[in-house]
Amino acid sequence: MPASVRTARAAAFLAAAVVIGGLVRHAVGPVAPITVHVSGDGAVQVAARVFDGANHVRTDDPHRATVQIVTFRRWQNLEGLSDVMALCGRACDGGADVVVLRRPAINGATRIVLIDLGAMGGGAALDVGRPLPPATLDCAMRAIEGAGSCDGISRKVAWRPRLWSPKPGRS
Repeated sequence: MPASVRTARAAAFLAAAVVIGGLVRHAVGPVAPITVHVSGDGAVQVAARVFDGANHVRTDDPHRATVQIVTFRRWQNLEGLSDVMALCGRACDGGADVVVLRRPAINGATRIVLIDLGAMGGGAALDVGRPLPPATLDCAMRAIEGAGSCDGISRKVAWRPRLWSPKPGRS
């Protein structure tokens, strides 16, 4: 085989590797800009901490959020959200206190963070209408940021790939 054919094949292989690598890197990176939707029990307090000094953009549409945070007083409340429950599957069997659903796509990754505030000591406060304890909010923030776990809090990560992530501000 002539040297020019080998060189052409090597160049084509290298170009294909670069394109594939770029697609993979983009698929697991976040959709820009980072938009956040917070809902559920205690969402007002959790949102106040999430957006305090952060460079995140708040969105009212959970389906267009780069990060969707759903908080629960107790894990059984998740049963009322059939679309999230169907997406979560076995990861949401109640065995973990925090479930992170990573959703890689060709145009960027999104994630859904499901948090059982009751497991973090916040359920009783929410039941009687009191604010969440600071330790509960700190633990929830660590779960959202992926900066580790709190003592006694279990975490599960599940991957739910999809072809395309909706872009903020577009149909």
